[in-house]
Amino acid sequence: MISAFVLVLCVTQTFADVTVSVDTNAPISGAPISPSFVGFSIEVMGALGMMGEDGDRVAFANLLEELYKKSSGAHAGPNLRIGGNSADESCFRKTLRQKMPDGCSFFINETQLLAYKRFASSTAHAANVSFVIDTNFGLSPDPSVVAVGHVAALDTAGLWPYTRGVEIGNEMDIYADHANVPGKPHHRNASYTYNDYFVEYAPFVRQYRDAGMPGRRLQGGTFAGSSWNKYIPDLILAYGAEMATYSMHKYARTTCNDRTVTQASLLAYAAAGGQMGPVAEVINNNSGFKEFYIGEGNSASCGGQEGVSDTFTATLWSLDFLSALSKTGVRGMNFHGGPAGPYSAIAFSANGTVDVRPLYYGLLAFTELTCNHSHWVSATVSNSAPAGSDPTCATGTMASSHGDDICCNASCGACGGTGCNDRPGGSDSCCAGSILSANVSCAEHGPPCVMPPDYVDDVVAHATTSTADGYTRVLLLAKQLHAVADTRTVKVCVTGKIAAAARVLSIATSTTGARGDASAKHGLNFAGQTFDGTTDGRPRGARVESPVTGHQTPDGTHTCYDVTLPSLSAAMLIVATN
Repeated sequence: MISAFVLVLCVTQTFADVTVSVDTNAPISGAPISPSFVGFSIEVMGALGMMGEDGDRVAFANLLEELYKKSSGAHAGPNLRIGGNSADESCFRKTLRQKMPDGCSFFINETQLLAYKRFASSTAHAANVSFVIDTNFGLSPDPSVVAVGHVAALDTAGLWPYTRGVEIGNEMDIYADHANVPGKPHHRNASYTYNDYFVEYAPFVRQYRDAGMPGRRLQGGTFAGSSWNKYIPDLILAYGAEMATYSMHKYARTTCNDRTVTQASLLAYAAAGGQMGPVAEVINNNSGFKEFYIGEGNSASCGGQEGVSDTFTATLWSLDFLSALSKTGVRGMNFHGGPAGPYSAIAFSANGTVDVRPLYYGLLAFTELTCNHSHWVSATVSNSAPAGSDPTCATGTMASSHGDDICCNASCGACGGTGCNDRPGGSDSCCAGSILSANVSCAEHGPPCVMPPDYVDDVVAHATTSTADGYTRVLLLAKQLHAVADTRTVKVCVTGKIAAAARVLSIATSTTGARGDASAKHGLNFAGQTFDGTTDGRPRGARVESPVTGHQTPDGTHTCYDVTLPSLSAAMLIVATN
């Protein structure tokens, strides 16, 4: 027998029906999804602002445990990466008398590291958290100047049992870009290259091991962009035996250099599935190495966009982005931010008051979607794009060029960049400049074409199935910011026989099931529960469940459920398949 319940992210003219076909016999990727896929990345000087000065901040620990509890049994919990730009400006100082070199803007001491340990071993023990510790590579190519002392102190503080990885520096691929920029730390000079980095990396690895770092404890990479991606095989070949994991950084949009991110641009396909090309390329080109993570990322780099990153817009974006990311083979993502700033999923005031932001609701819902070591399965949506069009570049390969999203022919292999005119199809099919000049819209034609800005399908669907708990979960998203109608009925048909009564769980920006509010910062609830006003990181209110009924198709191959999906909302259909 199949039973089901719906997890609705809600936020009355109605759209025509949309059908989603879910094939539980068609897995998308082989590896199970980690229950600890969602983690957090915190700048060094903000770490104790999240964990507490003594590692005793219960509200943060409980919010991590809420994620952990979505999967049953013992498993790894959320990872906390302590690093970012500040890592290359932070120096471990054992005593106040210790002379430190110029360039240290923040000092780490043993008391702080003991607070990390106290948080992991005691305060957040029930969440089974781990750390990735970023160390200073930027101050000096000599690891003994400040970095080795930091690594040795991890041993003294007893942090190795709680440390999944150690990073060596942050975003070294843009060191050269900062050499002549006022206000930026001058970590190297304007001629700094990957070859320089590779030579400097070796003594750090060797001296870290000598200082007590266990084997296979490096988290490699941490590059800001894709310009050094072609060197990743070389780096893994040389140091893969020491690497537990490899980190890429990925932000969907940017507010750097005074750019503005709109709600529509974050909700667009280009900010979710459209971001996966470079990530998939790295994973496919390094198939022998399996542990790729997004060690730092969020909705928009350089702090996020107020009114976008801190609203319900980020909830909807995160659900789509994380689903697309996981399908590429990425093992987890650390969301950067905290204890303040627009893109922080969890924020704390100076007096320690917690503010659970809309992004956290998306992370929590995704963790339920992928709980209990689920696998992705096929979910096909009957969206009505014009015949011959390809607005999401599903039949091509995508790249971005000067703010425009370009769809090249699939035969190109890669879209744009150096040597594009030499790829199969030539310049007209493979080069961003040529495609932009032709100005053919993907809303009307297939590749090569220019993708329509801010395009998103009426309904987006992702589905998982878990043999551990016997459930199939189907996530439905209605992300169109200016949809004409308030709601639509989505018919979700899952392989299997007719279901008995099912249940509906809700998460909403209102209590009436109306069109969602993309600008909402508070007032959300998840299955009848909210984090508004929480002081301890626990949800308030009782979990609410309502019935829904499935119907068998005449040929007996599927069970279909009608799900009402308001605009600017999401819903999760949960079907018991045994």
